[in-house]
Amino acid sequence: MAGTDALAETPPSGRFAALRSPQFRLLMGAGMAMQLGQWIQRVALLWVVYDITGSALALAGVNFVADIFVLILSPFVGPMADRLGARRLLMASVTGQAVTAVGIAAAIFTDHHSLTLLYAVSAGFGIGQAVNNTVRNVLVYDTVGRDLLRNGLALNGLTGNTM
Repeated sequence: MAGTDALAETPPSGRFAALRSPQFRLLMGAGMAMQLGQWIQRVALLWVVYDITGSALALAGVNFVADIFVLILSPFVGPMADRLGARRLLMASVTGQAVTAVGIAAAIFTDHHSLTLLYAVSAGFGIGQAVNNTVRNVLVYDTVGRDLLRNGLALNGLTGNTM
């Protein structure tokens, strides 16, 4: 009988074991959609920067501004997600990014854009990306549990690397 109990407690194995969780599948699908949206926003933003300035240095500057916020803020977002609630923080971040995207689109279409505004938008996108990526990793634990955490984190990381 002891062997039967040990088998019942053994976590599912396999390369895609975490995908057995419906909540994880939803999280992974949303993560892929979010990553695709972030990449489209970044390409569009860089396109506008180059269209305005024609400068490779300005492109590098806008990219740097977004990426430096990811580097600096990411270590602090996990504890913040624990205090405020990961889902609430993710929803606030996604809403902020959506409002920023609509705002910059309106500014571009009405020809009220400037390089300074584009740097500010890039900073906002970087902050949003730092929050989104970190909080999605926190939510992996909530959806798959401790037994499948490594598999879930690996699959979650795959969403950003395969697009």
